[in-house]
Amino acid sequence: MEKIVKEGDCVDVDYIGKFASNGTVFDTSYELVAKENGIYDENRTYEPLRIFVDTVGDKEKPDGYENYSSFMIPGFLKGLKGMREGETKTVTIPPEEGYGVWNETLAELMGIGSIPRESVMNSTMKMNKTMFTSSFPNVTIALGTTFDIGKDQYFGFGVEGIFNATIINVTDTNVTVKVSPKNGSTFVLPVFEINATVIVYNDTSYTLRFDTEVNHTFSVTAYFEHMHFKVVEVNETSIKLALNMEAPKVSLVDQTLVFELNVVKIYKTSQES
Repeated sequence: MEKIVKEGDCVDVDYIGKFASNGTVFDTSYELVAKENGIYDENRTYEPLRIFVDTVGDKEKPDGYENYSSFMIPGFLKGLKGMREGETKTVTIPPEEGYGVWNETLAELMGIGSIPRESVMNSTMKMNKTMFTSSFPNVTIALGTTFDIGKDQYFGFGVEGIFNATIINVTDTNVTVKVSPKNGSTFVLPVFEINATVIVYNDTSYTLRFDTEVNHTFSVTAYFEHMHFKVVEVNETSIKLALNMEAPKVSLVDQTLVFELNVVKIYKTSQES
C-alpha cells in the first residue's frame, strides 16, 4: 500500500534550503551539497532529518520515536503533508511560515523598542575592591594610579586608548575612580555594533552620541535564545528597533525560502493507537 505523509506520521526527509531572492543555499542535509556551496560544517552529521509531523503542536510523540522532532518552521512541516515515500518536491515558504518577520510591536512590548541617541555617563565610579581586583588584576590600588578602564567589558566598552581612569579614593571596601575620556573619540559599541562618539561637556560627566543607519542589524544570544534587531528609524533623539526571536540567524529573518524536500521513509505512526 502506498504511503502518504499525514498529520502524526514520522518521516525521514532530506532537504536543500535556499533563499528565494537569489537561490543561495543556506542549509542542507546533503554533505556533498554543503561542500559545493561552501557551508560544510565538519562538526555536523549530514543525514535525513527525523521529523514528527505535528503542525498544530498538540500531539505526543509515539513510543519508539522519541528522536523525531516537530521543531521545524511551519512551512516545512506543512510542505511534507501529502507527499509520498520517495517523492521529491519543491515548496516555497513565506516569512510568516518560515523564520518570521521584523516586529516593531514585539520590541516595544519587551521594552527594547528604541535606543536613545545620547547617553550621559557619570565620570566618577565607585566599585567594590574585590570586583576591582577581579576586573583589573594588574592595576595597583593606590591614590593617583592611572589605567585604561575602557578595556574592561563590564566597566568599560572593551575598547582601548579612549577611557583613561585615575583612582581618586580608596577605603577598606571600595575603590573610587574618575574616568577622563578623550573628547571626540569614536568607537563601535559592542553588541549593538553602532558608532559611538565621546562628547565631554564638563568635569563630572560625559555623553556618548550614537550613530547608525536604517536597516542595520545586530544580534544578541543569551541562554540559548536568539534576539535579532533591525534599525527601522533614526531621528534626532532615538534609534527605533524591530525584533525577531524566531530565526537562528539574522540572515533568515523576513526571507522567503525555497526548500527541496525528499521523503526518504514514512512511518505511519498516525495510524497507531
